Amino acid sequence: MNKDMTIEAAVQRIDEAVEKLENTPMLINESVETYVEAAELLAFCYQELEAAKGKIRDVDRMIAEKKAPLQDEQPNTDEINRMVEDDDE
Repeated sequence: MNKDMTIEAAVQRIDEAVEKLENTPMLINESVETYVEAAELLAFCYQELEAAKGKIRDVDRMIAEKKAPLQDEQPNTDEINRMVEDDDE
């Protein structure tokens, strides 16, 4: 799979694979290859979604730890951005 694959591109390729499986006559080997590719793309999507959920939990936890008694104090956005960027590496 392409290292630069996005979740949006993966979903599009999954849709194309489903369309092909449903509407195109194929030999069994080609059907299996198409199915395997779609399954791998789906696994990639789940992995990406889990990583995104983890980042959101980390940011939520950081905000909760930094929460001041005053309601009008804002979280440190520079610190949040650094945290998100560190997770991307």
